[in-house]
Amino acid sequence: MFGTANYAQPLRAIGQALELLNVESFDMEPDGEDFLVRGKATLPGNSPEQPSEEDKVRHIWGVLPRQRTLESGMNVPARPVTVTQLELRYTPKDVDRLESEGRAKRMDPRRIPDAGSLSQLFRTIGAYIGQKRARLLKVSWNGNSIVLLYETSPGRLNDEVLTVSDLYDVSVRMYMKRADRNPG
Repeated sequence: MFGTANYAQPLRAIGQALELLNVESFDMEPDGEDFLVRGKATLPGNSPEQPSEEDKVRHIWGVLPRQRTLESGMNVPARPVTVTQLELRYTPKDVDRLESEGRAKRMDPRRIPDAGSLSQLFRTIGAYIGQKRARLLKVSWNGNSIVLLYETSPGRLNDEVLTVSDLYDVSVRMYMKRADRNPG
């Protein structure tokens, strides 16, 4: 028997977590009941709320010796961002916790979700795979498009490249179907 899973809720929860990590690209694969994510995240430089050691010294001592040649009033360039490699495993327990936390943040029923957010894109991907009665094998994201690899019940492997715009269209069609089923 070919088994498919309901991917919409777990993928949305994982998408919420990845949004917080500022992930710029990744590959995600189901691994048993878990989801394994490998990718890159962008870590910003120190924010004004968190001064660096150099900022603290400059505050106390004024201009640092190596900066004396800079003209007065010259802007100091922004600190470079750091790209770090990630390898994360989300267990069913992790997904339940993330879903619970996400539900608590979505308490306002009038609030319209951001269709372009990673969590909503992931929810749409999960529902899309579910509509196809397929088994998800891999999701790859590069910031502009998503590559889906899945297996249909006859055992056929499919891969699709979808843009954010494509997924938005899928999301709208799914919303319209739900609205037709639940009038008024």
